[in-house]
Amino acid sequence: MPLQIRLFYIGLIVFADDYGRFKATTKWLRAKIFPYDDIASTQVAGWLASLQQKNKIKLYEYNGETFGYHRHWSKFNKPRKDRKEALFPFPKGLTNLQPDDNQATTNGQPDVTLEERRGEEKRGEETASPKFLISLPEELIKDLSAKYEATEKQIRDKAETLYNYCEAKGRKYKNYKAFLLNAVRKDFPERSGEKKSGSYIITGGKEVPLN
Repeated sequence: MPLQIRLFYIGLIVFADDYGRFKATTKWLRAKIFPYDDIASTQVAGWLASLQQKNKIKLYEYNGETFGYHRHWSKFNKPRKDRKEALFPFPKGLTNLQPDDNQATTNGQPDVTLEERRGEEKRGEETASPKFLISLPEELIKDLSAKYEATEKQIRDKAETLYNYCEAKGRKYKNYKAFLLNAVRKDFPERSGEKKSGSYIITGGKEVPLN
C-alpha cells in the first residue's frame, strides 16, 4: 500500500474503540488522523474505499451515519474482561463480543465466528475450575493417552488425584488443564510407537490383548 494509505490505516487502528469500530465520516477522520494536514475529503473517501476493497475494513450505516470496523480485529487483539464500553454502535446482526463478520481473510483462512469465540470463552471458564479435573473431555483424555504412555484410566486417575490434592490443600490454579498437562508430562513419557505391557500391547492409548 502507498505510504499515505498505510499512515491512514494506522490512524484507523489508533482511533478505533476496544471493539475495532470507528466513525467513518471523512470530516471526523480528517480531524482525528490529519488535524494539521491539508487532506481533501475525497482523498479520505478514496482511502476508505481502497482499504475496504483490500478486505482490511468494513463500512456500514447506522441511523444515517457511516461507521466502520476492522475486519480481523479479534485475531490480533485479545478481548479483555475490563475493556471499556463500545464508543460506536454495533454493525447490524453482530454483537459486542465479536466484530468480525465471518468473511474470508486475505490469506484464505476464515475469521473466528461468534460461536467459536463463545466456545473459547466457555472452555476458558471451565478450565479455571478445579471441577474440570473430574469432568475431563473425552477428546482430551484420548489425546493425552495417545501422546503419553498412559491408558485412559490412568489419565482419569491422575486427574482425580490432582483434584483431591487441590481440595485437601486448598490449592488454586488459574488453569487446571495446564496443571493436569504438566503432571501427565512429568509422570508419563511420550510414546515413541507401540509399547508392549505384559499380555497387552498399548497403542493409541488403548490396551489391546495380544493374540
